[in-house]
Amino acid sequence: MKALKQICIAFLIMIVAVSAVTAQTENKDLPPEKELRSFIDGIDASDNYLSYITELSQTEHPTWKWDLWSDRVSFYYCDSGSSKGYGSIYLDSTGNEVAPSCSGSCKLVKSYIGEVEPINKDVVKFEADVDESEIEDEEKEIVRKLQDAYETASAEYLINENGFFEGDSDGDKLKIHNNRRALNPTYDGLMDFLERNTIDEREYEYPTYTCGNFATDLHDAAEKEFIRAGIVVIRSEENDFFHAFNMFKTVDKGYIFIDCTSDGSKDGAEDFGDCIAEFGMDGYTITSIENPKLTTTRELPGETQFSYYW
Repeated sequence: MKALKQICIAFLIMIVAVSAVTAQTENKDLPPEKELRSFIDGIDASDNYLSYITELSQTEHPTWKWDLWSDRVSFYYCDSGSSKGYGSIYLDSTGNEVAPSCSGSCKLVKSYIGEVEPINKDVVKFEADVDESEIEDEEKEIVRKLQDAYETASAEYLINENGFFEGDSDGDKLKIHNNRRALNPTYDGLMDFLERNTIDEREYEYPTYTCGNFATDLHDAAEKEFIRAGIVVIRSEENDFFHAFNMFKTVDKGYIFIDCTSDGSKDGAEDFGDCIAEFGMDGYTITSIENPKLTTTRELPGETQFSYYW
């Protein structure tokens, strides 16, 4: 009982510490739209506009959130009237406001989620004067209870900036379950999770189980293991192309995009398994993690919009 009490106290302190960090990145830290536009209007266009405005924002408003792209920057403001609770402003390299869409060559360079205080690891230390096996069993029980709580969490639908629900090929709305205690993994930790996970081995069946289903299932599997995961949806302007895959923000190698959609291994074709996804001038490239010699590139059609969901 002494061991259980010590672990529970330490665990609760750790949760409080993590919750304190999470609270600083919620929508309440976003500025009102009027304040954000006032900040933007006060900056003159320059040759290095994108770098200058992001650096200035980080210095003067460290809790604001922004995403830096290869040809634009997006800032976010609090919008209680939106279903997501926030709105966005996209600016090109000359400071002009543009639509929240980009061509296939558009690439996310950096995502700034707001400055937070680091967790003080000392607060989770406790005396190890009990049997280690007893501690391990009790820790496993705590993790099991947290996973059970996650499985009963409410589902969240994927709604893009235009207010449209993302759906699968069968017409059903895509939904995910987020674990509020999930954290960004290390690159090796992510690879370990993917090696153990078998979602990529499932059969691709149109229209009942396609890329959107693969992506949402991998998202939920990662979150259940306390790994923070996201989903990327690519859609052409004419809506004749759609694809969904996953994203992870590793603590040591930044953003890693994973495509686990099975290519079917039908007709003798070799299945790629989990793949690293990349974007370039040539299009969308996936490379097998297990066998890097397996790689393929698909050209993206015309104007393409990227939507990101955490």
